[in-house]
Amino acid sequence: MSQPPVPQADPFVPPKKGHALELVLGAVIGGVDVVITGVLGLMMSANIANGVWGFAPLVVGLLIPLVLLLNGSTRWWGVGILIGYFLTLIVLGGACVAIIASFSG
Repeated sequence: MSQPPVPQADPFVPPKKGHALELVLGAVIGGVDVVITGVLGLMMSANIANGVWGFAPLVVGLLIPLVLLLNGSTRWWGVGILIGYFLTLIVLGGACVAIIASFSG
C-alpha cells in the first residue's frame, strides 16, 4: 500500500496586501487635521459673536474620516485619520494639563 505523491507547492505565492501604509499616513494626516481644525475653531470663536461656531471646523474635521469609512477602498485611510486625530488630541490635551499644573505650583 503506497501513498500518492504529494503535490508540489506553488513556488510563488504573492504576499497579502497590508494596510500599514494607509494607517500610518492616515494617522499623520489626522494629527495635522486636529491641529489645523483646532486653530481654525479658535479663530472662528474669537471673531464671531456666537462661540458655538468655533466647533464647526472640529466637526468638519471629524466628518471627513467618517465619510472615508463608508467606502471599502478608503476605509483604512479613514481609520488611520481617526487614530491620528484622537491620539494627537489625547497627547496635546495631556501636555496642556501638564503645563497648567506646573503653573499652579
